[in-house]
Amino acid sequence: MSTVDHQLVKLFRQEAGDRIAEQRRIDQVAGAAPMTAEDEWQYARAVIAQILEDYARAEINLGRTPLDAETEESYAAAVHAALLGVLANEIPPSERLITVERALELGLDQFLDLHPNVVAFEERLPNSEGQGTISMAELVRRSLRMNPSRVIVGEVLGDEIFTMLNAMSQGNDGSLSTIHANSSSEVFNRISTYALQANERLPIEVSHMLVAGAVNFVVFVERRNDYASGGSLSRRVTSVREVNGVDGRVLSSEVFIETADGRVVPHAPVTSLDELAAFGYRPSGAWG
Repeated sequence: MSTVDHQLVKLFRQEAGDRIAEQRRIDQVAGAAPMTAEDEWQYARAVIAQILEDYARAEINLGRTPLDAETEESYAAAVHAALLGVLANEIPPSERLITVERALELGLDQFLDLHPNVVAFEERLPNSEGQGTISMAELVRRSLRMNPSRVIVGEVLGDEIFTMLNAMSQGNDGSLSTIHANSSSEVFNRISTYALQANERLPIEVSHMLVAGAVNFVVFVERRNDYASGGSLSRRVTSVREVNGVDGRVLSSEVFIETADGRVVPHAPVTSLDELAAFGYRPSGAWG
Protein backbone atom coordinates (compact mmCIF):
# COMPACT_ATOMS: atom_id res chain seq x y z
CA MET A 1 0.00 0.00 0.00
CA SER A 2 1.35 3.43 -0.94
CA THR A 3 1.22 6.53 1.28
CA VAL A 4 -1.97 8.59 1.10
CA ASP A 5 -1.37 11.85 -0.77
CA HIS A 6 -3.22 14.50 1.27
CA GLN A 7 -3.28 16.87 -1.71
CA LEU A 8 -5.06 14.21 -3.72
CA VAL A 9 -7.47 13.65 -0.84
CA LYS A 10 -8.21 17.38 -0.86
CA LEU A 11 -8.93 17.27 -4.60
CA PHE A 12 -11.22 14.25 -4.15
CA ARG A 13 -13.07 16.03 -1.34
CA GLN A 14 -13.50 19.15 -3.45
CA GLU A 15 -14.89 17.07 -6.32
CA ALA A 16 -17.23 15.21 -3.95
CA GLY A 17 -18.40 18.48 -2.40
CA ASP A 18 -19.08 19.98 -5.83
CA ARG A 19 -21.10 16.97 -6.95
CA ILE A 20 -23.15 16.86 -3.74
CA ALA A 21 -23.79 20.62 -3.89
CA GLU A 22 -24.88 20.27 -7.52
CA GLN A 23 -27.31 17.50 -6.58
CA ARG A 24 -28.76 19.72 -3.84
CA ARG A 25 -29.31 22.49 -6.41
CA ILE A 26 -30.96 20.07 -8.84
CA ASP A 27 -33.29 18.80 -6.11
CA GLN A 28 -34.17 22.36 -5.11
CA VAL A 29 -34.98 23.39 -8.68
CA ALA A 30 -37.09 20.26 -9.15
CA GLY A 31 -38.98 20.98 -5.93
CA ALA A 32 -37.85 17.69 -4.39
CA ALA A 33 -37.58 17.31 -0.63
CA PRO A 34 -34.03 17.75 0.71
CA MET A 35 -32.10 14.56 1.39
CA THR A 36 -32.04 13.38 4.98
CA ALA A 37 -28.66 13.12 6.72
CA GLU A 38 -28.69 9.35 6.16
CA ASP A 39 -29.67 9.71 2.47
CA GLU A 40 -26.94 12.29 1.91
CA TRP A 41 -24.37 10.05 3.62
CA GLN A 42 -25.29 7.13 1.34
CA TYR A 43 -25.24 9.41 -1.69
CA ALA A 44 -21.81 10.71 -0.65
CA ARG A 45 -20.50 7.14 -0.46
CA ALA A 46 -21.70 6.49 -4.01
CA VAL A 47 -20.17 9.77 -5.23
CA ILE A 48 -16.80 8.98 -3.66
CA ALA A 49 -16.80 5.49 -5.15
CA GLN A 50 -17.49 7.00 -8.60
CA ILE A 51 -14.71 9.59 -8.16
CA LEU A 52 -12.20 6.87 -7.27
CA GLU A 53 -13.35 4.78 -10.24
CA ASP A 54 -12.95 7.76 -12.58
CA TYR A 55 -9.47 8.41 -11.18
CA ALA A 56 -8.42 4.78 -11.68
CA ARG A 57 -9.68 4.83 -15.27
CA ALA A 58 -7.76 8.05 -15.96
CA GLU A 59 -4.56 6.58 -14.51
CA ILE A 60 -4.89 3.47 -16.71
CA ASN A 61 -5.49 5.62 -19.81
CA LEU A 62 -2.28 7.52 -19.01
CA GLY A 63 -0.34 4.27 -18.75
CA ARG A 64 0.08 4.51 -14.97
CA THR A 65 -0.73 1.93 -12.32
CA PRO A 66 -4.01 2.72 -10.53
CA LEU A 67 -4.43 2.56 -6.76
CA ASP A 68 -4.49 -0.93 -5.25
CA ALA A 69 -7.59 -2.00 -3.29
CA GLU A 70 -6.15 -1.28 0.15
CA THR A 71 -4.88 2.18 -0.81
CA GLU A 72 -8.19 2.99 -2.49
CA GLU A 73 -9.95 2.07 0.75
CA SER A 74 -7.64 4.43 2.64
CA TYR A 75 -8.48 7.26 0.23
CA ALA A 76 -12.20 6.54 0.54
CA ALA A 77 -11.95 6.67 4.34
CA ALA A 78 -9.96 9.90 4.20
CA VAL A 79 -12.46 11.53 1.86
CA HIS A 80 -15.33 10.43 4.06
CA ALA A 81 -13.46 11.99 7.02
CA ALA A 82 -15.07 9.15 8.95
CA LEU A 83 -17.42 9.87 11.83
CA LEU A 84 -16.07 13.30 12.69
CA GLY A 85 -17.05 14.69 9.33
CA VAL A 86 -20.52 13.14 9.53
CA LEU A 87 -21.15 14.70 12.94
CA ALA A 88 -19.78 18.03 11.77
CA ASN A 89 -22.28 18.02 8.89
CA GLU A 90 -25.06 18.34 11.48
CA ILE A 91 -23.62 21.61 12.82
CA PRO A 92 -25.70 24.62 11.71
CA PRO A 93 -24.05 26.77 8.99
CA SER A 94 -24.36 29.82 11.25
CA GLU A 95 -21.71 28.51 13.66
CA ARG A 96 -18.07 29.57 13.51
CA LEU A 97 -15.85 26.47 13.55
CA ILE A 98 -12.15 26.18 14.30
CA THR A 99 -10.40 22.91 13.50
CA VAL A 100 -6.99 22.02 14.95
CA GLU A 101 -5.14 19.11 13.33
CA ARG A 102 -1.69 17.59 13.13
CA ALA A 103 -2.21 17.35 9.35
CA LEU A 104 -5.16 18.90 7.50
CA GLU A 105 -7.61 16.07 6.81
CA LEU A 106 -11.12 17.12 7.83
CA GLY A 107 -11.47 19.71 5.09
CA LEU A 108 -14.63 21.28 6.53
CA ASP A 109 -13.62 24.57 4.91
CA GLN A 110 -14.04 22.92 1.50
CA PHE A 111 -17.82 22.65 1.91
CA LEU A 112 -19.00 26.25 1.93
CA ASP A 113 -22.68 25.30 1.72
CA LEU A 114 -22.43 23.42 5.02
CA HIS A 115 -19.69 25.39 6.78
CA PRO A 116 -19.22 28.92 5.42
CA ASN A 117 -17.28 30.10 8.49
CA VAL A 118 -14.36 27.74 9.20
CA VAL A 119 -10.80 28.42 10.31
CA ALA A 120 -8.54 25.39 9.74
CA PHE A 121 -5.35 25.26 11.83
CA GLU A 122 -2.50 22.82 11.17
CA GLU A 123 0.41 22.08 13.49
CA ARG A 124 3.73 23.36 12.12
CA LEU A 125 6.86 21.28 12.58
CA PRO A 126 10.27 22.88 13.29
CA ASN A 127 12.55 23.83 10.42
CA SER A 128 16.05 22.43 9.85
CA GLU A 129 17.34 24.66 12.65
CA GLY A 130 14.73 23.48 15.11
CA GLN A 131 12.82 26.78 14.99
CA GLY A 132 9.31 27.82 14.03
CA THR A 133 7.28 25.13 15.79
CA ILE A 134 3.60 25.84 16.36
CA SER A 135 2.03 23.05 18.41
CA MET A 136 -1.60 21.95 18.47
CA ALA A 137 -1.81 23.15 22.09
CA GLU A 138 -0.71 26.65 21.03
CA LEU A 139 -3.27 26.66 18.22
CA VAL A 140 -6.07 25.79 20.65
CA ARG A 141 -4.97 28.64 22.91
CA ARG A 142 -5.03 31.01 19.93
CA SER A 143 -8.50 29.80 18.98
CA LEU A 144 -9.88 31.19 22.26
CA ARG A 145 -9.32 34.70 20.95
CA MET A 146 -11.20 34.03 17.69
CA ASN A 147 -14.74 33.77 19.07
CA PRO A 148 -15.40 30.15 18.00
CA SER A 149 -18.75 28.41 18.37
CA ARG A 150 -16.89 25.10 18.53
CA VAL A 151 -13.30 23.91 18.46
CA ILE A 152 -12.75 20.56 16.72
CA VAL A 153 -9.49 18.71 17.42
CA GLY A 154 -8.47 16.08 14.88
CA GLU A 155 -7.02 12.68 15.63
CA VAL A 156 -5.36 12.33 19.05
CA LEU A 157 -2.30 10.08 18.96
CA GLY A 158 -0.27 11.14 22.02
CA ASP A 159 0.48 14.16 24.17
CA GLU A 160 -1.98 16.36 22.26
CA ILE A 161 -4.53 14.75 24.60
CA PHE A 162 -4.29 17.91 26.71
CA THR A 163 -5.13 19.93 23.61
CA MET A 164 -8.29 17.88 23.17
CA LEU A 165 -9.35 18.15 26.82
CA ASN A 166 -8.65 21.89 26.88
CA ALA A 167 -10.72 22.41 23.74
CA MET A 168 -13.60 20.50 25.28
CA SER A 169 -13.55 22.39 28.59
CA GLN A 170 -12.82 25.97 27.55
CA GLY A 171 -16.46 27.04 27.49
CA ASN A 172 -17.45 26.17 23.89
CA ASP A 173 -20.00 23.37 23.94
CA GLY A 174 -20.07 20.75 21.20
CA SER A 175 -16.35 20.16 20.65
CA LEU A 176 -15.40 16.97 18.80
CA SER A 177 -12.30 14.79 18.56
CA THR A 178 -11.21 11.25 17.68
CA ILE A 179 -8.99 8.71 19.42
CA HIS A 180 -8.09 5.06 18.72
CA ALA A 181 -9.30 2.42 21.20
CA ASN A 182 -10.61 -1.15 21.22
CA SER A 183 -13.97 -0.30 22.78
CA SER A 184 -15.96 2.65 24.08
CA SER A 185 -15.04 1.84 27.69
CA GLU A 186 -11.34 1.51 26.85
CA VAL A 187 -11.24 5.12 25.61
CA PHE A 188 -10.82 6.41 29.17
CA ASN A 189 -7.83 4.16 29.81
CA ARG A 190 -6.29 5.26 26.52
CA ILE A 191 -6.67 8.92 27.48
CA SER A 192 -5.07 8.24 30.87
CA THR A 193 -2.17 6.40 29.23
CA TYR A 194 -1.49 9.30 26.87
CA ALA A 195 -1.70 11.77 29.77
CA LEU A 196 0.73 9.71 31.84
CA GLN A 197 3.23 9.51 28.97
CA ALA A 198 3.07 13.24 28.18
CA ASN A 199 5.52 15.80 29.55
CA GLU A 200 3.09 16.80 32.32
CA ARG A 201 2.80 13.15 33.46
CA LEU A 202 -0.60 13.61 35.05
CA PRO A 203 -1.66 10.89 37.51
CA ILE A 204 -4.48 8.65 36.31
CA GLU A 205 -6.89 10.05 38.92
CA VAL A 206 -6.31 13.61 37.68
CA SER A 207 -6.76 12.69 34.03
CA HIS A 208 -10.03 10.94 34.90
CA MET A 209 -11.24 14.12 36.58
CA LEU A 210 -10.39 16.09 33.45
CA VAL A 211 -12.22 13.58 31.25
CA ALA A 212 -15.33 13.67 33.44
CA GLY A 213 -15.42 17.46 33.18
CA ALA A 214 -14.74 17.65 29.45
CA VAL A 215 -16.35 14.64 27.74
CA ASN A 216 -20.10 14.02 27.49
CA PHE A 217 -20.34 11.11 25.06
CA VAL A 218 -18.06 8.53 23.45
CA VAL A 219 -19.22 7.17 20.08
CA PHE A 220 -17.36 3.98 19.16
CA VAL A 221 -16.86 3.06 15.49
CA GLU A 222 -15.79 -0.52 14.89
CA ARG A 223 -13.73 -1.41 11.82
CA ARG A 224 -14.59 -4.80 10.34
CA ASN A 225 -12.83 -6.72 7.63
CA ASP A 226 -15.21 -9.15 5.91
CA TYR A 227 -13.04 -9.87 2.85
CA ALA A 228 -12.64 -13.54 3.88
CA SER A 229 -16.41 -14.07 3.74
CA GLY A 230 -16.85 -12.24 0.45
CA GLY A 231 -17.68 -8.89 2.05
CA SER A 232 -15.71 -5.68 2.30
CA LEU A 233 -14.01 -3.41 4.78
CA SER A 234 -16.63 -1.48 6.74
CA ARG A 235 -17.05 0.79 9.73
CA ARG A 236 -20.10 0.77 11.98
CA VAL A 237 -21.17 2.63 15.10
CA THR A 238 -21.52 -0.19 17.64
CA SER A 239 -21.59 1.63 20.98
CA VAL A 240 -22.44 5.01 22.49
CA ARG A 241 -21.32 5.69 26.07
CA GLU A 242 -22.38 8.62 28.26
CA VAL A 243 -20.00 10.03 30.87
CA ASN A 244 -21.80 10.36 34.22
CA GLY A 245 -19.08 11.65 36.55
CA VAL A 246 -15.98 10.53 38.41
CA ASP A 247 -15.32 8.53 41.59
CA GLY A 248 -11.62 7.66 41.41
CA ARG A 249 -12.33 6.59 37.84
CA VAL A 250 -14.59 7.79 35.05
CA LEU A 251 -18.18 6.68 35.62
CA SER A 252 -20.11 5.96 32.44
CA SER A 253 -23.06 4.05 31.06
CA GLU A 254 -23.48 2.44 27.65
CA VAL A 255 -26.64 4.08 26.34
CA PHE A 256 -26.61 2.33 22.94
CA ILE A 257 -25.27 -1.16 22.16
CA GLU A 258 -25.16 -3.43 19.14
CA THR A 259 -27.38 -6.50 19.15
CA ALA A 260 -26.58 -9.89 17.64
CA ASP A 261 -28.48 -9.01 14.45
CA GLY A 262 -26.42 -5.87 13.88
CA ARG A 263 -28.88 -3.26 15.12
CA VAL A 264 -27.85 -0.55 17.58
CA VAL A 265 -30.53 -0.12 20.25
CA PRO A 266 -31.02 1.80 23.52
CA HIS A 267 -29.47 0.06 26.50
CA ALA A 268 -29.27 2.42 29.48
CA PRO A 269 -31.17 5.64 30.30
CA VAL A 270 -29.66 8.88 29.00
CA THR A 271 -29.22 11.29 31.91
CA SER A 272 -28.91 14.39 29.69
CA LEU A 273 -32.17 13.64 27.88
CA ASP A 274 -33.66 17.12 28.28
CA GLU A 275 -30.57 18.81 26.81
CA LEU A 276 -30.53 16.43 23.84
CA ALA A 277 -34.27 16.78 23.23
CA ALA A 278 -33.83 20.54 22.89
CA PHE A 279 -31.68 19.85 19.82
CA GLY A 280 -33.99 17.32 18.19
CA TYR A 281 -33.09 14.00 19.88
CA ARG A 282 -36.00 11.53 19.81
CA PRO A 283 -35.85 8.88 22.56
CA SER A 284 -38.16 6.59 20.56
CA GLY A 285 -35.80 6.51 17.58
CA ALA A 286 -33.74 3.47 16.60
CA TRP A 287 -30.61 2.78 14.59
CA GLY A 288 -29.55 -0.10 12.44
